[in-house]
Amino acid sequence: MIPEAREVHLSRKDRKVLEARCRSPATLQRDLKRARIVLLAAAGRSTRSIAKEVGVQPRIVSLWRHRYADLGHAGLQERRRPGKQPIYTKATDKRILRLLDKQPPEGFARWTGPLLAEALGDVNVQYVWRFCATTRSTSWLASPGARATTRTSRPKPPMLSASTSLRPRRLSCYAWTKSLQSRLWSERKVI
Repeated sequence: MIPEAREVHLSRKDRKVLEARCRSPATLQRDLKRARIVLLAAAGRSTRSIAKEVGVQPRIVSLWRHRYADLGHAGLQERRRPGKQPIYTKATDKRILRLLDKQPPEGFARWTGPLLAEALGDVNVQYVWRFCATTRSTSWLASPGARATTRTSRPKPPMLSASTSLRPRRLSCYAWTKSLQSRLWSERKVI
């Protein structure tokens, strides 16, 4: 059994606002569809005909008809959805930084991701790595007990360097690898 469609009554002001929303090129598609549904419903169209014209399911038309009839313009706005609460918070980040201030466990020269996760107990090792990567924490590379620091930028090695050899008629080009060892890239005789 299909429920009877709700009647939608528009004031002149509401009609002008919805028609302006339909004409505006900056209107989001979801808002455009909602405005068209309400305007067509106010014109006395059936739910199925509105659904065909707008290109949505009849249940969507029914939903927006009911929401506009009950709440007016506020019913057409997107409702706030709470979403999933984050597992790790700023307090977790502070705990990681506090732990980095302390000495690593006996037998270890510095902190590692798995050691930090094990010491914290309730924090996943992947989050520890992600946190340290986003803050560019270098304290576990430094001496034990050093405060976590943030590096602003790291100097990059030159990727391609051209230099001339001592012989006047030869040009040598060297490409640098990540380990900064040079290897001969090409050598040509210049006439």
